[in-house]
Amino acid sequence: MELVIIPSWILLSFAAGFYAVRLNRTALWTLTALFLSPLVAFVFLFALGRNVTDDVERVPCPFCAEDIKPEALVCPHCRTDLSRPSPADRLRPR
Repeated sequence: MELVIIPSWILLSFAAGFYAVRLNRTALWTLTALFLSPLVAFVFLFALGRNVTDDVERVPCPFCAEDIKPEALVCPHCRTDLSRPSPADRLRPR
């Protein structure tokens, strides 16, 4: 019986961790699920809901296409200076 319960407990704990990441929460919920219960972790995560830390709309970077804030001066992904014109702006006729 323990051969089924222990691996299932561990697998469900990792599933709770992945679910937490999908909700923009920390993966430390995996440890919570391991020590308490995967069911308890799922109930808490469901009750807490999505972690909304940034309500700012994002726009794609013209150089790497990753989402960035519209007022960004430097892309945090490709480290490109956004104050200079993008390649698409250089091709556009004036």
